[in-house]
Order: sequence, then structure tokens, then C-alpha cells
Amino acid sequence: MSALFIIVFGVYAPSVMNHYALDDPLLAKAELPEGDPNPMVAELRPLSDYFAVNYWEGDHGTKTRLYRPVTILSYALTNELQGGVDADPRLEAAPHHLINVLLHAWSVLLAFSLIARLTSRFYPALLGAAVFGLHALHSETVAGIVGRAELFGFCFGAQALLFAVSSARCCRASSHLHALGAGTLLFMAFASKESALAWLPLFFVYALARAHTGGPRLNATAAMRLLAIGLPPLILFLVLRQFALDGIENTPAPYVANPLWHEGMATRIQTGVMLWGYGLWKCLWPVGLTSDYGPVTFDLAASTFDLRFLLAGAILLAWTAAGIAFRKTHPLLLVSCACFFGFGFMVSNVPFPIGTIFAERLYFTPTLAIAFLVAWGSTLARRRWMVPLVGLWLVISATVIYQNNGAWRDDTNRLIRDASSNRRCVRNLDALARLSRGFGDFDEAEKLWKEVLALDPGFLDTINEYGNFLADRKRYEEAERMLARAVGVPLRLGRTRHMSFCNLALLYRQMERPDRVVEQVRLAWREESAFEDPHEPLIVLTMQALPTTEASTIASELERRRPEDPASQFLRGLIAFDAREYEVADHTLLDVIRARPRHASARYYRAIALRFLNRTVESRALLQELTRDPTVPKSMRTQAIKSLQIR
Repeated sequence: MSALFIIVFGVYAPSVMNHYALDDPLLAKAELPEGDPNPMVAELRPLSDYFAVNYWEGDHGTKTRLYRPVTILSYALTNELQGGVDADPRLEAAPHHLINVLLHAWSVLLAFSLIARLTSRFYPALLGAAVFGLHALHSETVAGIVGRAELFGFCFGAQALLFAVSSARCCRASSHLHALGAGTLLFMAFASKESALAWLPLFFVYALARAHTGGPRLNATAAMRLLAIGLPPLILFLVLRQFALDGIENTPAPYVANPLWHEGMATRIQTGVMLWGYGLWKCLWPVGLTSDYGPVTFDLAASTFDLRFLLAGAILLAWTAAGIAFRKTHPLLLVSCACFFGFGFMVSNVPFPIGTIFAERLYFTPTLAIAFLVAWGSTLARRRWMVPLVGLWLVISATVIYQNNGAWRDDTNRLIRDASSNRRCVRNLDALARLSRGFGDFDEAEKLWKEVLALDPGFLDTINEYGNFLADRKRYEEAERMLARAVGVPLRLGRTRHMSFCNLALLYRQMERPDRVVEQVRLAWREESAFEDPHEPLIVLTMQALPTTEASTIASELERRRPEDPASQFLRGLIAFDAREYEVADHTLLDVIRARPRHASARYYRAIALRFLNRTVESRALLQELTRDPTVPKSMRTQAIKSLQIR
């Protein structure tokens, strides 16, 4: 077992030197991508603060129905130990990655213990634990920092289960301690990842399986003891979650993340079953991995007679029937079935739509089912062919893990890997096109955007970005057609129509058609999304294109709808600047900067206002700061450089 622990740690050790990727900078990094500190993790806050807010609160107060306070608290503790925003940027992510690797090593020991208690033979348990520890589907969870939610959910839940089942055979004092430990860890599992709720019913299935292998009987007394352990943490979690999320609506996930939110129940369930079967296939053969699937990777199962739905449903039902039928003679098969169905059900989109159509990281705990299956198979088959077969699988899987460690070094490597393994993920292709554009490879960027639109003609992000690209290349007629196409995209495919109108306004400004600029700005503010997600370029255009009274009315409406957002103050500061009330502009924009220290436009316009107030030294210092700040858009840095050259 020690050798397995060392091998697992060694395979994942290279990921310790990775940087932040995907959602890591928004949730775990002390400083957000815009340069502002993340208030939830930049420094340690009172414990109660973490249990009173949603999972995404640190990203500028984003409101979602996700609730994972223990996970966010762990990021804050890690950042606190290394100095928060003052940590060495070269090693800032390393402690986070090391914790993930250690947690995974712990999870392997737990998997071994769970299997070993259901079989008296050492090697089946070791083989099952090896499959779990070296399962390539875990690579995203371990190598990506935000995978800690999955790791915590598994480790705390599995340890709670082991404590709960062992409490039955302890003396009275030890039994109470084990029960208390199980309840505490179960609560921590729930508060780390919502899908960990499936551990509670697994308590009973596992206890039943143990009863069939010579363990204590699952009678009424034993069942009540398990309920006494599991119900208090469940109730506490649900009460705290309700308090923290009170008033936050369960808004649909964006179409680009999960199109099933925008489909009927029948299509969602049929597609969910199909993808559940696909998840089982990935658990069995974890190659060709990708971190994002997007809206068109899978064709939805819109018909009950869709062969993919029927095949997946038949396999899942057959596994369930076998687990129930052979529960007494083959308890390992029963537990494997319960693991996959219990933990897979909550992330399958079958009972309700979730935040993504499919994600490999969500199958971290369901892969425990494969570990139980391998252990069960090795008790039936002769080791002389079972061990080499599993050994070959382990070598292939470990190779994939090693490759994925490098893929998760940063977002650039991740995008390149994802685009090669899943050529139908439009979101990845779009991001890769933007990356190519940033590197100056315009032909490759345009080729990728055309590939995206061939896959998904209504993919709004690409339509807007490609349209802006065409405008920058002075291909105005093509740009106008493309951006007009963005305005016609149905709202269900992307609630950002105000940005499309804004992009058209920017295009018409380049084309020197001021009447059309005014028209597009007004159309943008007629969209509800303009107030839900204030767009900085639109606010600047509002000041430049609309009469002062109209711009002031918009600022008042912004303030009414989003009092916590500095967008209204920013617009009022720009209105004062345009009216040459530079003292007012200075004070108002300074308030914006206090709320959002890295707000590029507010810093730029304040610098110009200071120049008109003859505070030249402060003005030049602000402009120089903008030119050196990598978080500032390139166009704004160029503008600041030009302003510095004016005497």
C-alpha cells in the first residue's frame, strides 16, 4: 500500500508547479484577473462570513445558487499562510496544487479502506485502490485548483462513512467519538460540494453490504444510529445554505455552458441519461480528455427512440438490476452500482439541470464505482490474466495523467490540449482564436472563428469577437453584417444583446457615422441585460453619444437597479468630465477607483481630469501606472502613452 501511495503522489507531483487555470483565478487566487483583490480569499475573514455567502461571492459579488463555504475557506487559509496578495507570484499557486495532490493521496487510502472492509482479501482491495488512484479522469480535479471541492467532498464523506460503520463495534465512549467525527466530517463534505449529499444514502447501502460479508446486521437499531449520525449535519447544512442563498434566484445557466436549461423536460432527461452513459464510458476508458464540452459537442437526444438514450438506459438499468439481484452474494457489485448511481445522479441533468451539460471533474467520486467493480472482478477471475489486464490499463491511464499535468500548467496549454481532443467545443475554439489573434496570427484566428460558426451559427461570443476583428482590419462591410447577425441571435442563446449593439456603435464610430452610433447606444439601453451586466465601453459611449439629460437618466436607473455596482458612479463621473466639471469628475471617479482599484477607464479619465486641474504630477503618475499595468487593455495602454506625450 505504501508503494501505491508513493506512485500516486509521484504521478501527480509535477502538477505542483502549475499556475492558475480555468476558474482558479476567479475563486482561489488572492487577486482577481482585473487586479482587484478577491475579498473572500485575499485575507482570512471571520469564520461566519464564509457560511453566509454563495460560492462565487468573491468574484465581484456574483450571485449563484452554489454553496461551498469549506472549499472557499480552504483557499483563504492557504493564501493567508503564504502572504495573500503579497505572495511570490512565481510560487503563489504551488501550495494550492500541493494540497490537492495530498488530498488525492488521502483519497486513495480511503478507497482502499472502503473496499478492504467488504472483502477479506488484500489484493482485490489494492487493485481497486490503484485503479482509483491512477484514474486519468481525476487529472482535472487534482491538477486544477478548483477541483478541491470534489476532493474535499470525497475525502470528508469517505472518512465519515468509515467512522460511522466502525462506531457500531466500538465501546460506548469510542462509539460516541466516532459518531461525532462522522457527523462533523459529513457536514464538511456537504459544505464542500453539493453532490456529497449522496454519501448519506450510501451509508445504508454500505452497511447492508457489510452485513452480507459478516459485519453487523442492518436492523432497525443500526439504521436509526446511522440516521442519528447523518440527519443533524444534513439539517444544519440545509439551514445554513437557505440563509446564505436567501433571495438569490435559481437563474438558468448560460446556453454555452448547458443548453439543457433551455430545452423541455423530456429532451433534458433523455439527453441526461445518454450523457450518464457517456460518463460511464469515460470512467472505463479515460482518454481524449477535455475540460469543456459546450453546447454542440453532443447532439441532444430529442427522441425517446434515440439509440444513444436507449443503449445508455439499458446498460444503467442492467447494472442496477444486477446489483440488487446479487446484493447478498456479491456485495461489492451492489456498492459499485450505488456509488455510480448515487453520485452520478446528482450531476447527470436528469433530476434537474445543472451548471454544465457534462464535465469530467464531476465523475471524480463516481469512479469509486469502477474501483469496486475491479475489486469484485478480481475476486472472481484468475489473477494471472486480471492483473496484467488492469496493469496495462493503469499504465495507459498514468500516461494520460502525466500529459494532463502539463496541459493544466496554464490556460494556454489547457486550450491547446482541449482543442486537439474535442474539436466540437466551440467555447474552446473561440478562446484559442482569441489567443491566436493576441499572438498576431490573424489568419489562424479567422480560420478558427469560421470553424466555430460552422459548428454553431448562433454562438454569440464568436459572432461579436469576429465582427470586432473584421472592424479592426477595416473590413467594415463584413463587420457590419457580422455584428448585425449578433443582434438577431435569440436571447436564450446569450443574454448579452446590449454588447452586440455596443459593438455596432463602436463600428459606426470608426466609420464616422455618428447618427448610427446614437441609435445603437439607445437600442443597447433598451435591453434588460444592459442593466444586469453594465458594459464599460457602452458607458463610455453613452457619455460621448447621448445628451447629458438622457445619460443622467440612465445613471439613475443603473443606481436604482444595481446600487452595489460602481457603474452608475462611473457614468456620472464621465458626465461631469464631459461637462468640464473636473473637480466633480475627480471626486466621483476616485470613488469608483476605491470600489474597483483596477478600473482602467476610471483611472484614465481621472488622470485627464487631474491634468485640467493643473495637478500634473498626479496625472502623469496615474498615466504611467496605466502603461505598466498588464491588466489594462492594450488599447487603453496605447491611449495612456499618447496622453503622456502631450505637454
